[in-house]
Amino acid sequence: MALLGFEGETLDVRAPLVAAALLAVAELSYWSFELRGAVTDEPGAYLRRTALLAAQLAGVTTAGVVLMAVVEVVEAGGPAIDVLGAVAAVGTLGLLALSARRTG
Repeated sequence: MALLGFEGETLDVRAPLVAAALLAVAELSYWSFELRGAVTDEPGAYLRRTALLAAQLAGVTTAGVVLMAVVEVVEAGGPAIDVLGAVAAVGTLGLLALSARRTG
């Protein structure tokens, strides 16, 4: 996955697939922790959860492809775009920290 950052100037079309794969690994890992409990799921729960995961993976892949297409079409640069990206990154980290604090 580290190769995604060193490709060069062209966009890597594998990025949405990597994002979907990472989501799948995270969801399946979380699911495996839930299966360790003593409570059993109702019949059909596994099928519904698998279908939901498949829909999420399709949505992530689709959103990634759309964003890649938008990035390919729109060529913006300069310090304003850099500042906007930095603000978005800090905002994302803030939301993640807020979410972790509420659940923990």
